[in-house]
Amino acid sequence: MKALILILMSFSTFGMENQNERRGWYFPEQAKLQVAGNIGFLSIGLGKRFFNDKWESDIFYGYVPSQVGGTAIDTYAFKNSYIYYRSRFNDSKIQFPFYIGAVLFYVDDVKVNTITRDSVQLYDYPPNSVHGMPYLGLAMQFFNNFSGKKKRASIYMEVGALDIYLEDYFSEQNDEEMEWHEIINIAFGLSFHI
Repeated sequence: MKALILILMSFSTFGMENQNERRGWYFPEQAKLQVAGNIGFLSIGLGKRFFNDKWESDIFYGYVPSQVGGTAIDTYAFKNSYIYYRSRFNDSKIQFPFYIGAVLFYVDDVKVNTITRDSVQLYDYPPNSVHGMPYLGLAMQFFNNFSGKKKRASIYMEVGALDIYLEDYFSEQNDEEMEWHEIINIAFGLSFHI
């Protein structure tokens, strides 16, 4: 909950910033709202674009309510995306970027552990609070000029697979023979230039 308050407070400081000043590399330039995707039922994040808009890095706070997950869960994620291909439409006012990426996230819940205790064997209870996930994404970006500055908004969809699911799927000991559709997850989101 503290992370949610800090992210919301940071939005208010950007509104007070002089629009004519250049932002430093450390100031976020986009805000995101995401549903699902293994980083929370609902996640909010701030991010930055690099290398002529070919790379995105975002920090997310996610939340799973107890009605959905059985217990309330907080997640903290660091996402990186590489925009592999960008299709333009309507004189570049609409673009369709296709991207690949990876996310590293931490689950803050009493049912997971970050370290293995000395009294417990590693194969019985391995650390399970930190996960990685590769994903593919497709966005639809809209560009417009507001007060002389080019602004963007986009909707996006991502398909990914959690590291432990991939490990089980490709394991030689996959007795249950998991199908590929059992390991993927889908996320939907909105992104706004701030």
